[in-house]
Amino acid sequence: MAGLGIRASLEPHSCVAAAFVTFFLFFYLLRSTDKDSWLMVLLLGMATSLWITIAGFGWVFTGVRNITGLGIPGSILAFTAYTLLFNGKILLLFLLNVWLKPRLPEYPRLLFLFLGGDILLYQLFPWYWGNLFAGGEIFLRFAAVLGVHGVSLAGFTLAYLGFHLADGLWKNKSGFSIKKILFMKREGWITGGILAIPLILFIHSEILEYRWKATAATAKNVTLGLVQTSIPIGREREKDNRDYIQNSMELAFNYAVKILMTSPNPVDLLVFPESSIPFHTTNQDFTQPEYMYSRTFHGIMSMVAYIGKTSVLYNETDFVHTVKKNPDGTIRKLVDSRNSLTLMNPALERVSVYQKKHLLPFGEYIPSVLEEFFFFRRMLPEAGNFTSPAHPPIGHYDVLPSREGRITDPKSIPMEYLQNPDELKASRPPGKTERHYFVATLCYEAMFPEYVRSMAASAAEGKPVEFILNPVNDAWFGNGVENYQHLNSARFRAVENGLHLVRPALSGVSVVVDPTGKNVSRVLHPGERGIITATIPAARLPGLFLLWGTFPVYLVLAGIFIFAWRALYRRPGAE
Repeated sequence: MAGLGIRASLEPHSCVAAAFVTFFLFFYLLRSTDKDSWLMVLLLGMATSLWITIAGFGWVFTGVRNITGLGIPGSILAFTAYTLLFNGKILLLFLLNVWLKPRLPEYPRLLFLFLGGDILLYQLFPWYWGNLFAGGEIFLRFAAVLGVHGVSLAGFTLAYLGFHLADGLWKNKSGFSIKKILFMKREGWITGGILAIPLILFIHSEILEYRWKATAATAKNVTLGLVQTSIPIGREREKDNRDYIQNSMELAFNYAVKILMTSPNPVDLLVFPESSIPFHTTNQDFTQPEYMYSRTFHGIMSMVAYIGKTSVLYNETDFVHTVKKNPDGTIRKLVDSRNSLTLMNPALERVSVYQKKHLLPFGEYIPSVLEEFFFFRRMLPEAGNFTSPAHPPIGHYDVLPSREGRITDPKSIPMEYLQNPDELKASRPPGKTERHYFVATLCYEAMFPEYVRSMAASAAEGKPVEFILNPVNDAWFGNGVENYQHLNSARFRAVENGLHLVRPALSGVSVVVDPTGKNVSRVLHPGERGIITATIPAARLPGLFLLWGTFPVYLVLAGIFIFAWRALYRRPGAE
């Protein structure tokens, strides 16, 4: 039931009631465990962890099969290992609860275990208890104050009070009465908390809505175009498949031109999703065959920028020269591959604006410790060899000041330019442009609250960022519930940082989300092909989370830890 409750709480269902039911089930299970049954607690924790992953995050199995190429038995083993290693916060929740039960009162103990598991334990695909409340507008908007972990704190507390009150009334033989709930000392405090928390969240939600409307009314607008091509997964075997590459390029070009020709406003920035044209690069410094430079790919991006007199952002494999020191002190020159976001500006100049920092383990790289074992590379044939930069910069794009006469008729441009991007560039005289900034994230980087906040906070010091850009490729995990759950997580980043989330996804879900968490554009669902044009205010709504991040939640955990430590050594007979 807990696994189904988690699934029903997250998008696309977004049922807040299911979030409370999930917490109630956990509270009941954790109360039922005792110190005399360690083996049963271990088995219960493992079973619950496995069932939650199956029922709530079953798409992990699809990803495992696609990345490893293993059959069903091997994929089941890998899926089980993933559950125990990277969803271990459920197992630890049960085990530590038994150990801490005689040492800590129930509320601080459970709060420490739930929040501590979220913050302190590594998760390959992070999900937090606060994500379960995204369907409740007043909960989601509270992320502007304390982030997703603050939503966890508020949701957990409200659920605990509700469970505690219901349990007390159920056990009281005198039955249910309004007088008992409102005026008895214990029940009255609990009821007051149940009423106060939603009221506080509601007031904050309305203030946030009012502030955003006032901010948006005075801001300049930018018009964005998003493409979703829903091409099949770019497996290794497709590298030499000319039909696959040609189809990818044709879809990307045709949909981009459609955006430019049908948009009611001149497009300031046109964005492609991650892996819309896989494998290839437009970096002319690496034209050797092994780097897969594509003149056609380069020509398509140049042509789109030429037609719209606009900036075009696209994902590609880029390369950088690096040096490493050998154990004997000699220097070794290397070429590293990067998962990059590249800009083609209105002057048809190619600029690498961002290189992915948080790479997906076992998908985009194999951890160096494990790569020493040759069988890991053989077991993960689709895993990449990407490296990450030390300090990724703030993204930028360039806009022509004049918004008149921006479109060039595609029929007037010789198609030979697709194979000659340099000649096309030479025909476009450089003009004066305005520089605009955004926070760049690639794919699952948007699942890390503090990483996105650090980028947004550093940008606030001198570069007025306009939105969070998050090109995504979720095709490896199927076109189903994972696409929505990924969006569920990324939606919190918009509210936490007071910025629009601009999310072009290869196979869905593509959408633009405003700083209050609302969808403000057409939504392209999994498997659909299409375009999105959205005009948004180029403004941000700074909240307290941008200032202090998760620090207040850390203080809460530290306070509970100190309380537990003192209680442990004051307790008679403490071990």
